[in-house]
Amino acid sequence: MNKTTRLKFKVSALNNRCASGVMLVGDAAGNNNAGVSGVVDATPGNSVRFWAGAPYADRNTAPYRVQQDGSFYSTKGKIGCLDIGVNDLRLGDESSWAANSNYITISESYFLYRKNGNVVGNKREVAFDLYSNQLGSPNTISFKVENSTENSGIFGGANVAVLGDAKNGNLNYAFYAGNGLSKFRGIENEVKISASGYTLTKDDYYVLITSGGNVFLPANPEEGRTVWVAKNTASTVTLQGNGKTIFVRNDGGNSAITLQWSMQLIYAGGAWRLLQQLV
Repeated sequence: MNKTTRLKFKVSALNNRCASGVMLVGDAAGNNNAGVSGVVDATPGNSVRFWAGAPYADRNTAPYRVQQDGSFYSTKGKIGCLDIGVNDLRLGDESSWAANSNYITISESYFLYRKNGNVVGNKREVAFDLYSNQLGSPNTISFKVENSTENSGIFGGANVAVLGDAKNGNLNYAFYAGNGLSKFRGIENEVKISASGYTLTKDDYYVLITSGGNVFLPANPEEGRTVWVAKNTASTVTLQGNGKTIFVRNDGGNSAITLQWSMQLIYAGGAWRLLQQLV
């Protein structure tokens, strides 16, 4: 041990032994890459007291170090199952698509969780803050969910990327886009099949009527609400506004109209308005 690495001890008034100087740890050839230091650096609270993975001169950037105030830093090793990197925490190899493997990365600006399925290339994945050619041109994407696994056995074998459930409030929105356009490649809604005399509910968007008579639009529709109503009968079906006016083209408004084979309406400006019809 040379002069620069010799520990100097003194005994305090409470009979405690305090050390200053440096003790280095390394191999027999003198390759010292760890140590204990009592040296006070320029900023006393940041003085490194323990370090490993670097020589004494580089102790302030060592992969593992503990400072005077108790703060510790690590850019190598593990926390549970996660590998510590210079700028992130990781589980697994991002380039690996092995069946049934997992991958996680957490960094200051990015999060990704991926679970590969039974078939290589199929996956369940959640990601925040990424860059992707998703809508025909390069885009920044804040949040992405993908489920392309096979034989998931969930919901009867269906793959569900996002499941939202909002209920028991005055207004319930499972998905709400405050600004910007919403673009969907496909939307599936349940078709309600009923005889005449039926009143559409807040959950009815597609309705097929099987017999002649009156059908009533929702009593208290929200602004922007749309419905498709079609019939599967040669008999006359009358679509009742249920207290709301129905406008067809530029007419003066009607309390009821005769349903053609298929009609789409929107509730806007306090009235139902015909968007399109098939005759």
